[in-house]
Amino acid sequence: MSDFVTDTHSLIWYLEDSPHLGPKANQAFDACDRGEIIIYIPTICFVEMVYLQEKGRIPSHLKMQFDQDVRSSNAFFQIIVTIINHGGKQGWIGSQQPSP
Repeated sequence: MSDFVTDTHSLIWYLEDSPHLGPKANQAFDACDRGEIIIYIPTICFVEMVYLQEKGRIPSHLKMQFDQDVRSSNAFFQIIVTIINHGGKQGWIGSQQPSP
């Protein structure tokens, strides 16, 4: 199975164990939990989760649960910090660049 990039909805639905998450996406998150693949999480997902939490659209425990999962030694999430563009040259802000 290949590595994946998630969006905010998929991440929230996975954390909520929601039936909205499709079976293939659920399989990918489960494979990530088992350490078989990496799921890349764009930083905008964090911003959107905080926004949705502040607006009362998602429970406050979801962000805390996600933070704990990322910090755990079993987390195979890779956080994509930011891609920047300087005069046509791309670079990464942060310590790790995802593999092509």
